[in-house]
Amino acid sequence: MQDWKFWILGLILEPLLSSYTSSVSSASLEELRRTAFLWVDQHCSLIDLRPAVSNKLKYLSMKTDILSDPPSTLQEEVAKAIFNNIGHHPNLHGT
Repeated sequence: MQDWKFWILGLILEPLLSSYTSSVSSASLEELRRTAFLWVDQHCSLIDLRPAVSNKLKYLSMKTDILSDPPSTLQEEVAKAIFNNIGHHPNLHGT
């Protein structure tokens, strides 16, 4: 609640964090290194990142008043989303 920008960043990065936690193993330092590099190769290319970020920006523009009344209502929109949905949105996974 102190800085609403982190909510937006979290919204955009949530699918990456989900794929990271399901793909990267910390069983050993070598396993962490190996699986982290595999994850970067599989999930962090521009081809993968563009649609994910585009979907989040589309969500923000369609489900909030950010475009029609920026940035005065942005903090209010974030607070409403956090309190109403506990930060979870139906579009979090790019659908």
